[in-house]
Amino acid sequence: MNRKEYMERLWMDLQDLDHSTAEEIIQDFEHHFEQGRKEGRSEEEIARELGDPSSLLDELKTSEKTTIREQVFHPQQEIRKLIIDAQCANVLLKAAKGSQVQVDFDDHRSPLGIQNFNLETVQRDEVFEIRVEPRKRKFPLLSLSDLHLQVAVPESVRDVVVRTTSGDGTIADLSQLDSLEIRSQSGDLKLSGLTVRSLIAQTTSGDVELEEMEVELIQIRGVSGDLTLNEVNGSLGQLKTVSGDVETTNARLTALLAESKSGDLELQLSGSEKLRCVTISGDVKLQLHECSGCDCEFKAVSGDFIDRRRSFVRQGNHYLQGDESLRVAVSTVSGDLKVEC
Repeated sequence: MNRKEYMERLWMDLQDLDHSTAEEIIQDFEHHFEQGRKEGRSEEEIARELGDPSSLLDELKTSEKTTIREQVFHPQQEIRKLIIDAQCANVLLKAAKGSQVQVDFDDHRSPLGIQNFNLETVQRDEVFEIRVEPRKRKFPLLSLSDLHLQVAVPESVRDVVVRTTSGDGTIADLSQLDSLEIRSQSGDLKLSGLTVRSLIAQTTSGDVELEEMEVELIQIRGVSGDLTLNEVNGSLGQLKTVSGDVETTNARLTALLAESKSGDLELQLSGSEKLRCVTISGDVKLQLHECSGCDCEFKAVSGDFIDRRRSFVRQGNHYLQGDESLRVAVSTVSGDLKVEC
């Protein structure tokens, strides 16, 4: 069968369902045909992989429709590291009191109500793992947009790793972490109220937002998403994206590397000693507070150095002001640089 024949057959088999449910199933199967086409498979190959449409209703009738909520796990010993593999789930982490791991896993499918994932946990010594695993099903997963995993993190945890594909990641009010690593392919990452020594955050198309945090080492990477820091204190920061913007507000970072190929860099910093900005076509705007002097090295092909206060003295590629205690290096091709000390 080709795509048209398969979808017509599927519509016929879904006539006994209400219209909204049938529409949801049709959209899911249309998505699988479209995804398969992008991967270079023929319509006939995709139809064979999906299987006989007439079997779909039987599977829906026998599928589990329960949700897993508010489970409490009692660790065998004190947990020092928490690892979460969440598939496509949205992940929310918050602080818990005591040593128990509290998990709220919502795999509800409206209107189908089909459970497509299992929640699995395993403890190895001081490491506790939470995994969201797809159930083995003949037909593809349905309606993945409302999958949620909420975890209350015990006080003893010092290292946290979170991995998800299309889900968002939200972490709030965790303190005294040694390391936090959070990765998502297309989801947004929002972190707030954290105290952590080392942070790694990475996403492809999602945004990354940090707010009211104490972080010694920061490494954030994106492709098309924006990177935003608000009231973040730290020693060393590395913020890299391809086409997204980079923005810091009320941030106190001793040393910072900010890089975007086509996005703008707008940095409001206090107490900095070393700063490097790299862009090709984006503009750079620096607001440097508590700055007694600046040595700014500006390299550009067609971009301009904008000094509205006329407080800098130019010497070649360097623009000097005050005691020159802050070292700034800006590299761009066509972007402009504006500095306010």
